[in-house]
Amino acid sequence: MGGLILTAIGIPQIITNIIRGSKATKDLSLASYLIWLGAAAFLTATSLIGHSSPLWIISNIAGVVESAILAAQVNISSPQPGNWKKTFLAAGAALIPAAALTLAGLFFWPAASAGLGGTAFAIAVALLYALNGPQIAMNYSLWQNHKRIPEGANPLMPGLVALGSLISLLAAASLGDVLWAVNSLIAIATSSIVLSQIFFPAAANGALSPVVRLYAKIKGIFTGLSDEAVRASVKSLASYKGGVWSATEYDVYRYGAYESLKARGASARQLALFETLCDGAPVIGGRFNSWSGD
Repeated sequence: MGGLILTAIGIPQIITNIIRGSKATKDLSLASYLIWLGAAAFLTATSLIGHSSPLWIISNIAGVVESAILAAQVNISSPQPGNWKKTFLAAGAALIPAAALTLAGLFFWPAASAGLGGTAFAIAVALLYALNGPQIAMNYSLWQNHKRIPEGANPLMPGLVALGSLISLLAAASLGDVLWAVNSLIAIATSSIVLSQIFFPAAANGALSPVVRLYAKIKGIFTGLSDEAVRASVKSLASYKGGVWSATEYDVYRYGAYESLKARGASARQLALFETLCDGAPVIGGRFNSWSGD
């Protein structure tokens, strides 16, 4: 039953994207779908090498197909420079090794099939651990910077993931499969976070704030925040400067974006760059909307 549910997890979001187009895909993380594509490819290799049940094989192949469709929808409806290249590179980095492991385990090196299958499974589980991370980060950023939830995210997808993973957890526990049980627990936890960000955004993202700030500080020690990230924040904020938005609303979003950059480890120079670029951005339509309280 868990495998059957997990076979269909991408379908609700695919349908939503078809109906709503860019209004749905603009708030979806391409990275999450590419991670899912890789995980599903290696799970397919695992199931083929291990001669698993037809349902499990079909479920994993469905994951490859659905994640590929979702990634294509994001690229088509909400195009960003370089994203198609990233998509093809990520797909190649997953599909080629997965296919090589499958062919080796089935035809060229069957004596080592157990080890090859185990390798494919370990890679898949490692990817599944990170699956929801990019979408959680995007949801958090949307709330912190713009005080809104991901408008096009269909809650059925993380809901089905949580339900299917719960059933898989019970099965893994009965079989004593610790690795798969841990993976199911992580899937339940992360998909539940995504759901809470949709239905209870203030509480969920508030609870995530200490974790995000700590991660940003640790990451900043090693990598720092790029100027491109500052410019991307300004570019996102510029869509709220004028037009249908009031000056008060813009100031709220600007403050949130500024604080987010600080939490991510922006230097004093980068914060000054942010302020300069914000001030220099044109006002949409030449004015702010005064109807909303200004």
